[in-house]
Amino acid sequence: MIRVRKMGAGQSGLQVHTLQQMRVNDINHPSPCDTNCDSPTGTIRTTAEANTKRPFYNQALGYSVYDGVQNVTMVDQIENTASSVYQSFDLSIRRRFARWGEVSGHYVYAASYTYAMFYSDYNSGVPSEWYPNWNSLERGPDDFYQRNRFIMDAILRGPYQTTLSLVGNFGSGLPVNPITGLDNNGDGYTLDRPFGFSRNSFRTPAHKTVDVGLGKNFKLREKLSAEARIDATNVLNSKNFTTVNNVYGNTGIPKSSFLTQEAGIDNTDPSRQLQFVLRLLF
Repeated sequence: MIRVRKMGAGQSGLQVHTLQQMRVNDINHPSPCDTNCDSPTGTIRTTAEANTKRPFYNQALGYSVYDGVQNVTMVDQIENTASSVYQSFDLSIRRRFARWGEVSGHYVYAASYTYAMFYSDYNSGVPSEWYPNWNSLERGPDDFYQRNRFIMDAILRGPYQTTLSLVGNFGSGLPVNPITGLDNNGDGYTLDRPFGFSRNSFRTPAHKTVDVGLGKNFKLREKLSAEARIDATNVLNSKNFTTVNNVYGNTGIPKSSFLTQEAGIDNTDPSRQLQFVLRLLF
């Protein structure tokens, strides 16, 4: 029979709504392209044609002029027109056992929405400005939005002054922003989004990591002891990708490479790692 010494639980909620965040708007962006530019059967608008659709285009000169500057394309204007919302519900529970140690769990259910945030140029956020309603399509999940995250940890005391530590970290996949890989609207960028998709409308696979640690204490002298440990992070060697191929293509069917993993250590969380530790305790 296991005697429970202490048990606790808690819950909390949070909502943060931030207004008037900075965002870059190209006030000389070509007028919205007909949706036919981005449909599977449509045609792609050329850059030369798109330049004639810019607000400051001078028909007589054959290029755009702004404030005396000739032959301009982008005219970036910094605005305080972006906003973001974060909402979360947090539930935690912990149990302590008289002999065995303690176990705890922590669950967060969250939502995080924003516009494409402030970048050095307006297209860094991959906007959909060729749509008449492009502004509404730019509001979507932020780049780090995870709907669910659960963390469980345990510290278990065993015989002969041994300790077993366990940590499990499980979360929803990260958002993926689909693009066609083509310059559909002729604005000079190949970061256009397929027709009908909003920003960050796909997800990477779910993330899961399990860490394990085993330690043992040794009594050396009256006031001197040592602890030997072996720690394994991501012991199951789960492949938690943070970046995947986001080129959807320009047809109604995604490319076979869409959402496949990107090579490189920068595109995934660390794989399995082992650590050996010896500490002297005074």
